[in-house]
Amino acid sequence: MLRGAGQINCEFRWLHPSDEGYSSAEDLVTWCSMAVAPELDEGGNVIRVFGAIVDISERKRAEAEKQRQFEEAVELRRQQENFIDMTSHEVPSCAGGDSDVDAQSAVRDFAILRYSLPMSNASESGVAGGHYPP
Repeated sequence: MLRGAGQINCEFRWLHPSDEGYSSAEDLVTWCSMAVAPELDEGGNVIRVFGAIVDISERKRAEAEKQRQFEEAVELRRQQENFIDMTSHEVPSCAGGDSDVDAQSAVRDFAILRYSLPMSNASESGVAGGHYPP
């Protein structure tokens, strides 16, 4: 530790050497946060160093799960918008040309539907597994 460096904070992970006794691959990794600070005398010399290491594995797993859910929600929203775009392009041709007013009304209804559909969690809606709620 260099003079004047002050407190040092870092995060790191330990990989366990074997998989005995661990239920999943995630359990083979232990994430830690370390904080180290020197105690200095009047001359600025290091007398001793204080430090702490804390297991933050659960926090890291929660952050990874949150990121996965966010990416899944973005993908579901993209698919939803693609479906509505494709469907709304088909509406005017399905109207049969009877009336431009009917086609415009149908397109407007699809636009309203697009922005009124809830952005729900895939696991709550059951869509993630490819099964739609009854």
